[in-house]
Amino acid sequence: MGQRSLRDATFVIKDGGNEEITVKIGEGNITWSEKRTVEYTHERGAIDSSRLGDDEPCDVKFDFVWDWIESGSDSQDIVGAIKVTNSGWVSTGAECEPDACDLELTIEDCSIEEVITFSDFRWTTLDYDLRAGTISCSGSCVANPNVT
Repeated sequence: MGQRSLRDATFVIKDGGNEEITVKIGEGNITWSEKRTVEYTHERGAIDSSRLGDDEPCDVKFDFVWDWIESGSDSQDIVGAIKVTNSGWVSTGAECEPDACDLELTIEDCSIEEVITFSDFRWTTLDYDLRAGTISCSGSCVANPNVT
C-alpha cells in the first residue's frame, strides 16, 4: 500500500443518538494499535498449547489541522464532541460507563473510498492549539477498528 494522505480524508465524530460533527482534515496523522492476549501452557518446561486470553482495547491517537467543521446542530465544538459534553450529545457507551463517541475516518483516493470506524472511543489525553487549528488526542476503543 502506498503512503496515504489525510488531505483526502474526512473525520466524523458521532454520538449515540443523531448528533455528529464532520471535520475536513488538512494535515496530520491517525494511528492505532490492535492488541490481543495469547496465553501459553507448558508441559515440563516446553510450550504445550496456546489460547487467546481476554480482549484488549485498541489504542487510538490522532493529531491534525482542520480545514473546516460541519455540524448538523448548533454545536460545532470538536473538543465537546470528543468529550461528549456538547449540548444534546449522548454517549455511545453503556449506561454508568465513562462517556464515549464513535470516530469514523473516510479516505477518498481516486475512485476508492475506505471507511475506518472506531467504536466507543474514550479519550485519555487531549491537547489542542486553536491558533494553529490543531488538535491532538489519544484514547482507546472497545474493539479493533472496522474497515470497509
